Amino acid sequence: MLILANLFFINKNFFIMKNELTLLGIVAKTHGYKGELICRLEGFTTKIISDKLEWIFIKRHGEKVPYRINELNKSDDWKFILSLKNVENEEEASKLVGSDFYLIKNDIIFDEVNKLIESGLIGWKIYDKKRCAGEVVDYFDNKSQILLSVRNEKKEFLLPLADDLILNVDNKNKILSLDFPEGLDDL
Repeated sequence: MLILANLFFINKNFFIMKNELTLLGIVAKTHGYKGELICRLEGFTTKIISDKLEWIFIKRHGEKVPYRINELNKSDDWKFILSLKNVENEEEASKLVGSDFYLIKNDIIFDEVNKLIESGLIGWKIYDKKRCAGEVVDYFDNKSQILLSVRNEKKEFLLPLADDLILNVDNKNKILSLDFPEGLDDL
């Protein structure tokens, strides 16, 4: 493998540009004694990860280093367990803990929620049916769901974001129409 300033040559038939990588999370900890790793997504769910994923890039000493994936198991919505080629024991795996990890953008399957997070939601207008409920001022990943912090003239409130709540996405005008959960429709 050859690494140039902005290009990875994985082998003679496969190369990618560094700007084709997306930061998705952190290598959280080792798993077992055979070199497996638990990777935690930050702001995304495991729905975006293809079951046929071949490569992961882990930041080591300031560089994004490609690793071939032997096996990947999604353990929940926010974490997955990973076995890498040439990382065969707990000692080797522990050197990667705490490092950022990246995937090739074309290997990512963005559902509606993950597409919105990737595009940046701050400043978007939130509508429930036909009225504007406010503007997104921040959003949080509380590990079980994405919460939007929405502010209007009266108050600021948290609103869950999930695929089944999305009615319409207007990227051009930055408007997100949601079917508010019961109890939040009076905001």
